[in-house]
Amino acid sequence: MAGSLPRARRIDKPDRRLIYALAAAVIVLTGVLVYLLAGGSLFGDQPRTDAERDYLLLIEGARKNPKDPAVLMSLAEAEYELGKKSDAFEHAEKAVAVSEGQAFYNFRLATLLVREERLEEAEKALLIEISIVKTDDAEPYFLLAQIQADQDRYDEAIKTIEQGLRIDPIAADMGVIYGEILEKAGQKAKAIQQYQKALKFLPEDQRAIDGLKRLGVSYTPTDTANPHQGGDAQ
Repeated sequence: MAGSLPRARRIDKPDRRLIYALAAAVIVLTGVLVYLLAGGSLFGDQPRTDAERDYLLLIEGARKNPKDPAVLMSLAEAEYELGKKSDAFEHAEKAVAVSEGQAFYNFRLATLLVREERLEEAEKALLIEISIVKTDDAEPYFLLAQIQADQDRYDEAIKTIEQGLRIDPIAADMGVIYGEILEKAGQKAKAIQQYQKALKFLPEDQRAIDGLKRLGVSYTPTDTANPHQGGDAQ
């Protein structure tokens, strides 16, 4: 699966690390909220790290609010980072179950599943997320496209990432991923076009530069473009 996700959307090899900044922010914000609602000091022992602090706060929050999907999912993510993977998936699946079709929870479950390379389960979660968000959020499309490409399902991956780029046409980092998928699918001319387009917005993106080199195209940095000017997905 293709390279690092600047906006928590790209998956790294070999460990397929998925950095999901928004989910991390939710963990911290939820932890602070629980802390404040609990009136400050909840624990006698001082946690050694921020992750342990958040975990303890979220444990207390889940005890007081056992059907709050935000607390449960944030707890799951904190547990995963602490290596408590069995507990993490138990709480993540419970969060999805009690979320009653709310957006974002199946996506967050999918990101954890991808990190464990449980790709079939991640794909199912993403398809559910897409059925909920429809065209309101590009993130599940981007992650699903990477899963499909990793399984050599390039035609599906191209259609999926194109849908995501129609929703979020200024996602230049995903334009690089799009180029890589096109390249692997043998669509070299379109791949070159996507790499060049991405480099207008990300002039130092090494993945795009390497992609052009593989396809025999030289690259000279130019002035960066304004991604907010938009443009076609293809």
